[in-house]
Amino acid sequence: MNIVPVDENGSPDLDWYPEDPKELIDQRLDFVVNIFKAVDLPQDLCRDVYVEYSFYLDQTKYRTDVMKGQDRNPEFKYAKHHTVNIVTKMLLDYLEKELMVFRVYAQANV
Repeated sequence: MNIVPVDENGSPDLDWYPEDPKELIDQRLDFVVNIFKAVDLPQDLCRDVYVEYSFYLDQTKYRTDVMKGQDRNPEFKYAKHHTVNIVTKMLLDYLEKELMVFRVYAQANV
């Protein structure tokens, strides 16, 4: 898993990086969430695996495709470009103090 700051076109080659996170306030923020794979899932909990997450106040649950079948090391190859049009102090506090939670779901092997 990786979160990469990008420009509005999705390129990681940024012209500007803030010295202080407060410089992001009132600016646009773009980033890509990459979920590459899971490793060494329990043998009895590795069928039809997917990963789900949400970001900040967005009620949307973002998720990878379901990796059909039994696989202890599923490769998701997931990438999602997110855009925040205006960074607020509240969002900045979230980014500095909170955690993004990624949940791995699977069917039990019976």
